[in-house]
Amino acid sequence: MDKIAAREAVRQIITASIEAMTRAQIQAALGIGHVYTRDKKGKFSRVTSEAHIDALVKTGSQGKDYFLFTKDPSTHAYTALMDRALDQAKQQKIELEVTDTTRLSDEELADRIAQLSPKLKRR
Repeated sequence: MDKIAAREAVRQIITASIEAMTRAQIQAALGIGHVYTRDKKGKFSRVTSEAHIDALVKTGSQGKDYFLFTKDPSTHAYTALMDRALDQAKQQKIELEVTDTTRLSDEELADRIAQLSPKLKRR
């Protein structure tokens, strides 16, 4: 299979799952939570049924009848979604004024430090 045909085959596989992958990426950007139960032997089992989760939360106690594990929201996933939905944000130029202090005398350098010192203390 040549490179172009391989790329097309992969593109078709990916686009067939695009909705599910987009939803997963959105969940990653928001943060993901999982609910688990634990059997008498200590084995954890993930609960995926919303009805079962609701029943556990309403009637059980966390840490005994069910366990919550979460993953923090992903800034990377959010950025990737926004870049695709709204185009990549422009990188802003930062203007800096740089002074070559290697050519200053000790007295001039001391004056510059004295001028900057109050500004640094305010931060």
